[in-house]
Amino acid sequence: MSEMIAKNDSCFLVRVDEIPQAGWEREVHLDDAWLGSVLGLAYVPAGFGLDVALEARKLEASVEASVRLNSRVRFDCSRCAESAELPVSLKALAIFVPEETHRIRLADADDAGEALENLLPIVDGELDMEPVVVDLLALELDLYPVCSQDCKGLCAGCGANLNREACRCDVSAVDTRFAVLAKWKNTQTVRDKG
Repeated sequence: MSEMIAKNDSCFLVRVDEIPQAGWEREVHLDDAWLGSVLGLAYVPAGFGLDVALEARKLEASVEASVRLNSRVRFDCSRCAESAELPVSLKALAIFVPEETHRIRLADADDAGEALENLLPIVDGELDMEPVVVDLLALELDLYPVCSQDCKGLCAGCGANLNREACRCDVSAVDTRFAVLAKWKNTQTVRDKG
């Protein structure tokens, strides 16, 4: 059974003893203020908030939790500086284990050199799914987003957006640092022809 919850501080906390045998689920719509606080510098909310679907089911002493996210974010392309919008639709699975078991597994993983990225602790009988949501967003969104993979960017000389217009730089001007090479190239061309 799902419930819609307005933004509050405990919407990601789940008491393990309140998870029925058949499982538990919750749908949460978070406003742009919450989403903006976790997006980082490159992105801003696009005005839709964040729809989060949380599910949990008990597996003996542990809890399997899944998270689905849907939203839209805006950003300025890191190549051409044009504004663009990106749909965000993600899902992840995490396993919550008792806190003591988590400490033991982390110590064992450190010794073996393994990573336990989706293994999280149950603290005081509660599992907190907010870190899963925040990590999922952080891992999915590029540090330097682009409007499209074939974006040509801006010309470093004249600043023209190469997606919309041609470069306005004077191509006949030779960088003085390369004048010697240009002179050498010309002498080679003359010598090859003669």
